[in-house]
Amino acid sequence: MPTSFKPLIYPDTRVLVIGTMPGRESLRQQQYYGHPQNAFWRMIADTFHNGIPFSSYEQKCTVLRQHHIGLWDSLASCQRSSSMDSDIRKPIPNDFTPYASVPLFLFNGKAAFAYFKKFNRALLENHAYEIMPSTSPAYASMRYTQKRAVWQTYLSLIQK
Repeated sequence: MPTSFKPLIYPDTRVLVIGTMPGRESLRQQQYYGHPQNAFWRMIADTFHNGIPFSSYEQKCTVLRQHHIGLWDSLASCQRSSSMDSDIRKPIPNDFTPYASVPLFLFNGKAAFAYFKKFNRALLENHAYEIMPSTSPAYASMRYTQKRAVWQTYLSLIQK
């Protein structure tokens, strides 16, 4: 049964990006958003790194920390036959209670939000959050430029 990564959260985190569960490639690499077709790191590079691709995972994490962005997943573990959220069975949630003080939650797709809401509904009351277009290559209903525009709107809030 695959398990999620430890939270990438700092004392000064202002935005917590919440995914569903790492896919196979991310688990293999032991890196958030490790699939080369996932647009997350490209979006972060376009937004905070002058569009320059990152040279390492450590550099990616450093840029997130500099911009007060944390990462975690709605689920701690699950059964899944593929990397698709639709294949998730027997979900076990992460406990977000220690991170309730992070001002803004950005859900990376509808599935991440649905699982969070199912298991952490009380944390959503009186908490700022937004359901973002998934950066997964499986979500092809929007072009990259459209996804980036939405993400940049909310990521820019942390700079103010």
